[in-house]
Amino acid sequence: MKGKFQYGGVLLFIIFFVALILPVLKFRFFLTVDGPAHLYNATIIREMLTGDQSLYALFFKFNEQLVPNWSGHFLMMLAGFVIPPGWPRN
Repeated sequence: MKGKFQYGGVLLFIIFFVALILPVLKFRFFLTVDGPAHLYNATIIREMLTGDQSLYALFFKFNEQLVPNWSGHFLMMLAGFVIPPGWPRN
C-alpha cells in the first residue's frame, strides 16, 4: 500500500511541476513583479565578484549573514555567465 502512495506523490509532483513550468516555456517573456530587481541584483553580484568593483564598493558590501534571497541571486548570477539577461527565445 505504501508503494502506491509514493508513486502517486511522484506523479502528482510531476503534474504540478509541468503545469507550473509551462508558462515559462511557452511565452517569450514571463512577467513578474520583482523579477527585474532580482536580475539586476544578480548582475551587480556577478560584476562585484568578477569585474571592476570600485563603483559598487562605494554603495554595496556583501552581507556576512546568509539571507533567504541569496540562493536565488547566486543561481541567477551563475546562470548569467552562460545566458545573458533578457536573452531572446524564438
